[in-house]
Amino acid sequence: LPIYNRNNHPIYIKSCNAILVHNGIISNDKELKEQYKLQTDGEVDSEVIGSMFSLFKGNITKAISKLTGSMAFILYHKGRLFMYNHVSPLVVAYLPNEKSLIGASTQEVITHTVSDVVTFMGLFSKYSTTMEYVPYEPANNTLITLDMRAFMLKHKTIEPAKIGRASCRERV
Repeated sequence: LPIYNRNNHPIYIKSCNAILVHNGIISNDKELKEQYKLQTDGEVDSEVIGSMFSLFKGNITKAISKLTGSMAFILYHKGRLFMYNHVSPLVVAYLPNEKSLIGASTQEVITHTVSDVVTFMGLFSKYSTTMEYVPYEPANNTLITLDMRAFMLKHKTIEPAKIGRASCRERV
């Protein structure tokens, strides 16, 4: 993790010990910082995602419902991985042999990643270019939650703030 969050990814959210990567623009980040008196360490709009998550005590649905803009993000917190997209692209790939997930903005990035020799935090080790994966491009406004402790995967549709109040449909 970077020592300073100035404009780096991944972003470490100190207030809740979470890690975040984000692609897109949070257009109401300044308003949310002011309205909720949020403290951030860096200069990126992305930090407000983690700050809202922390403010709402891990309720990612409530945090998303306050955001406006285009976004795709992955947030890791205490054994749970949250992946969400609104307007900005998100592709999730399941690697069945490795029992792993990879998230990226395009399938080309996934293909390139799995074809390289990758070592990342002990999750991946040397693989050939024939590594199998199953890509999934979630529909717009989809939140995917992977609870690694309970081995459970959930999908939920969440409308961000620009649409109004959050509305949800959940599949397990």
